[in-house]
Parts: sequence; C-alpha cells; structure tokens
Amino acid sequence: MVRRAIHLTDRDAYTLSVLYSYGVGEKIVSVGSSDPLTSIRVARTPDDPTTGSLAIVRAQLSPRPSPLCGAAVTGCLVLFIAFFAIGPGVVVWLTLSELMPTRIRSKGMGMALLLNQGVSTASAAAFLPVVGRYGNSAMLIIWSVCTFCYFLIAVFWLPETKGKPLEEIERLFG
Repeated sequence: MVRRAIHLTDRDAYTLSVLYSYGVGEKIVSVGSSDPLTSIRVARTPDDPTTGSLAIVRAQLSPRPSPLCGAAVTGCLVLFIAFFAIGPGVVVWLTLSELMPTRIRSKGMGMALLLNQGVSTASAAAFLPVVGRYGNSAMLIIWSVCTFCYFLIAVFWLPETKGKPLEEIERLFG
C-alpha cells in the first residue's frame, strides 16, 4: 500500500469521499470543507446487522471546483444540446430518408434504427466504466471525435439533395 502525505492550507477547499462497506451493501459519504481536520463519522443504519466489520473500499480527496466551473459546464452542455439538435440528432434521419431508394426505404430505416439503438446502448454501457477509470473528459473526447467524424462524412461524402427528385438521387448511387 502506498501512503501519500497531503498538505492542505486553510484556503484549500476540498471534498473527501469515502466508499465503505458495513453490514448490507456499500455506502458512500462525502464532506466538503476547507478545514484540514474535518472528519467523517460512519454510523450504523437500522438495516445493518448488529455484527460485522467496517471496511473502507475507497477514499478520495479532491479539490472542490469553483462556482464558475459549474456555470461553464452548464453552458457547454446547453451548447452541445443545441448543436446536436440541428446537426447529427436530426440530420441522420433526414439524410437516410432522402438517400435510400423507395423500394428498400422501410427495411433500411428499420436497420438504421436498430444500429442507432445498438450504438446508444453500447455508449450507455461503456459510460460508467470509462468515466470511473479515465474520468469525465475521456467520454467527452470520445464523443467529440465521433461528432467530428460525422461532420467530415456529412461535408465531404454525402451528396447535395436540395431540389433534386428521388429518382435522380437514386441514379447518383446506382
């Protein structure tokens, strides 16, 4: 076990989070303070058995972000939602419905929906393990790379369909 000394000044604001096991299941408790002598008290809950030992699974001391950080994250999230809503969120479905020939459109849209839900499920399943191991920034970087690849495909590979009948679009791919 590696032990590390942490020196805090009176001005440092931090959060101490402890994941522990005592009785039934695991529980987490967090406390935020600028006092380096802050302690956490673990109390038995009514559903815990009267016997058992306390085991600390993980403890983490991290700096507390400033209030400006929360506002910046909220602003970035709003921008992401806005740009996704006018980009990949809707354009994929419009593009698929315009580019697929009418004779296979229903089957093609069904397969596209299946693929879309599969990717969404895989993304949701990978989210917590990736964030737990590499942090939130890793998932944001992965999604940024995916969005950038989508942008390149939309700009350089997809044909312009404005003002063209479906038959002419089918001939482009024929």
